[in-house]
Amino acid sequence: MTAASSTIIGDGLNLVYRRAGAEPVEALKGVSFTIADGEFISLIGPSGCGKTTLLKIFGDLLQPSTGTLTINSQQPATLRREKVIGQMFQDATLLPWKTIGQNIALLGEIAGRRPSREEVQALADMVGIGHFVDSYPHELSGGMRQRAALARAYALKPRILLMDEPFGALDEITREDMNDELVRVWSQNKLTVIFVTHSIAEAAYLSDRVFVMAPRPGRIVADIRIDMPRARRPSERFGPELTRHAEEIHHHLVSNMQRSNAHEPA
Repeated sequence: MTAASSTIIGDGLNLVYRRAGAEPVEALKGVSFTIADGEFISLIGPSGCGKTTLLKIFGDLLQPSTGTLTINSQQPATLRREKVIGQMFQDATLLPWKTIGQNIALLGEIAGRRPSREEVQALADMVGIGHFVDSYPHELSGGMRQRAALARAYALKPRILLMDEPFGALDEITREDMNDELVRVWSQNKLTVIFVTHSIAEAAYLSDRVFVMAPRPGRIVADIRIDMPRARRPSERFGPELTRHAEEIHHHLVSNMQRSNAHEPA
């Protein structure tokens, strides 16, 4: 894969929801960005600011009303058909009647690239559940099920991984463990990751860049670069550098919420 193979360019993305008998809703307005191959990008903002809407455009689940999104000069639909866009959600959505190993292999099978038993075992080992490939989802904790979901996404050998609040339902300690696991796994593979979160600390810890979004209409109001080495350690989570970046993210979130509220009708 060349350095430009997953370069993502969004140019003036607008999305308007139109329903008969209702006022149009401007979900996204003027969203533009360039994301380099292998970057980890977090989208953060208040509910209703268009984070998941934008993620769906990345994954070809929604089409913008105007503007363009290209991935290595290709449309997202092309990559979706090639099955090289991986996705991970807040719910692990494992099939309860299949073993963990079978769940990990599932998307590869659907894509016509069924992984071997050895490949499934290697994926399970990669995310720390190598001893549970023959277990069933109900026998695993929430964090371990999310590890299985991460392995399943990687089984596609994706170029891009879209993650919609994948750790939002976990307790704080398990969430931090999963953050560390994701950093470790990502550092071995260097996919381009687009990660939706409501957690400022999580966004700062995981990301190369954080896109802060504001609502009504959804737009990117700040692009914050986390200028720290990528080999981040748990001991840095509450250190001065990450705290400084978290404060910057918080400042943009609060100031833009105040502006939005000031323009709300009384």
